[in-house]
Amino acid sequence: MCSVARSFRWGGSQHAGESVAEKIQEILDYKRKYLETAIRDAQAAGLVHAPDVSSKARILFAYFQGLLTEARIQNNLEVLREAERGTSEILGVKEVEAVPA
Repeated sequence: MCSVARSFRWGGSQHAGESVAEKIQEILDYKRKYLETAIRDAQAAGLVHAPDVSSKARILFAYFQGLLTEARIQNNLEVLREAERGTSEILGVKEVEAVPA
C-alpha cells in the first residue's frame, strides 16, 4: 500500500487503523456480493444462464467499472446506454414473454 493511503485515514464510522484502500475494498466487495446475489436469484428464476455465479458477478462488475471509466474519460453519459444490452449478453438473459395486463 502506498504511503499516502497509509497516512490518510477515514474518520467517523471507520475502525481504528483501517486505511482508505481497505475501506474501498470493503465497499467494492459489498457491491460484488450484491451483484452475485441478484445473479443467483435470476439464475434460480430461470431468467439468465450463469452456471458460475461468482465469476459472472466479477465479470459484470468489471464491465460496469469499465463503462463508468470510459464515460468519465469521454465526459459522455451516452457510453452508459449500452449497459443494459451488454449486461444481457454477459448474463445470457433469456427472452421473457410479456404477460398481457
